[in-house]
Amino acid sequence: MDPLTIAALIAMIASAGMQYSNQRSASKRANEETMRALENQRQLQMQAEKTALDNADNFNEEARQDRMENTQQVLEQEFSRPAISAQQINQRAATTRGNVSDDYAQTKASTDANTMRLAQDYARLFSTIRSGQNLRRDEGFGMADAASNIGRLQSFSRGQQQVDDLKIRNAAQPNAAVGLVSNILGAAGSAGMMYAGANAANGAVVNHPFASLADKPLNQSWTLSGTPVNPLNFG
Repeated sequence: MDPLTIAALIAMIASAGMQYSNQRSASKRANEETMRALENQRQLQMQAEKTALDNADNFNEEARQDRMENTQQVLEQEFSRPAISAQQINQRAATTRGNVSDDYAQTKASTDANTMRLAQDYARLFSTIRSGQNLRRDEGFGMADAASNIGRLQSFSRGQQQVDDLKIRNAAQPNAAVGLVSNILGAAGSAGMMYAGANAANGAVVNHPFASLADKPLNQSWTLSGTPVNPLNFG
């Protein structure tokens, strides 16, 4: 086999190997970007689900009852405090000097106790009504806040998906420099085979610009953009 044919075969094999390696590297990069994109979406989905579940926990019957009872106790103290203070002031102001009958003392004590009990009953009633209102109000605020947070996560998810799609497309593109060298080698190999065929038919030797490739060892590396490249190393 003449040197020109050997050079042409080397160029064609190297071209095919570089194309395969370039495509495989691009596919690997695209797969890695795809996995990162899926992980990004999974994380955002988990955040949205956690927000929804946390808000749903607020509607647990026991949790709602506990919150309403705590609010009711606080409100009952706030409502009854002025009434108790006013009743104590009235008791001191209505105190009769001198000796009074036992019936009067008992009646006054009973009246004061009834007044105090009535004030506490009203405070308990109002606190019960208000605690339910406050509970529903707070739950409404919580639902609105959860919906807002989920909406923001959805918007961010769409933006992140667009960015990830762009990264995947860019990663799937083969290296342009390697592709160019591969095409050149392929063209050189095809041209060399044609020249070799012509030489065989004519019995003459035609000088070919790529005939010098025959002098290159099969495992020799070239330099591409400052990076050593072995055309027969397809890994």
